Amino acid sequence: MKKGDTLYSISKKNNISVDEIKRINNLKTNDISVGQILKLKEKSNNPLYIVQKGDTLYSIARNNNISVDEIIKANNLTSPNLFIGQELYIPSIEEEIIEDEYDIYTVKKGDSLWKISQEYNITVPKLIDLNNLSDLNIQINQKLLVPKKDDNINNSDNIYVVQKGDSLWSIAKKYNQTVDELKEKNNLTNNLLSIGQEIIV
Repeated sequence: MKKGDTLYSISKKNNISVDEIKRINNLKTNDISVGQILKLKEKSNNPLYIVQKGDTLYSIARNNNISVDEIIKANNLTSPNLFIGQELYIPSIEEEIIEDEYDIYTVKKGDSLWKISQEYNITVPKLIDLNNLSDLNIQINQKLLVPKKDDNINNSDNIYVVQKGDSLWSIAKKYNQTVDELKEKNNLTNNLLSIGQEIIV
C-alpha cells in the first residue's frame, strides 16, 4: 500500500475486481490506509506449480503476486534456470504475512529506496515489491513496509563510510576481502560508490 492508492487503482493494476479485494480482505468499505497489507489472492489448496514452456521465475512470481526471491527461498533454488515439468512450491500471501514481520518506516528528507534498503538489509527490488511501488520515487512522510531489524544481524560486520578516492577494490584490499564478497554483503549490482555511502565490511 502506498500513498495515493485506492481500491480501484489496485484492482486495475492487479487485474482483480474491487469486490473481490473487499471479499478476500473482509472489507466493509472502500477506505484503505497507507501501510495496510491487502491480500490479492486466496490461499490455494494446491501450492505446487508445474513449470510450462516459456516460464521464467519472474513471470511466475508476477502471476502469483510474490517476489522472485520468495520463490527461490521456498524451493531452495541455487540457479534461476527452470525446466519444463519442474514442480515449484508457491508460498501463499497469507503465509508470507505470517512468516515475515514488518515495521512501518516513515520517509524522511534525503531518503532514497537505496538508502532505506541498506539500512534494513533488503534489496531495492524486494522493497519495491513489498510496497507495490511502480517506480523509485518516494515522498517525504510516505509510509513504507520494511523488515523488522534483527539485533543479531551483522553483529560481526563493521560499517565503513566511503571516502573520496575509495573504490570497492581498495576497500576490499584494506579489509582482506574480495570485491565480489563486498558486493554480495551489500547487495550491490555494480562497482559504483558515492562519498558518505556506508559499506558493510
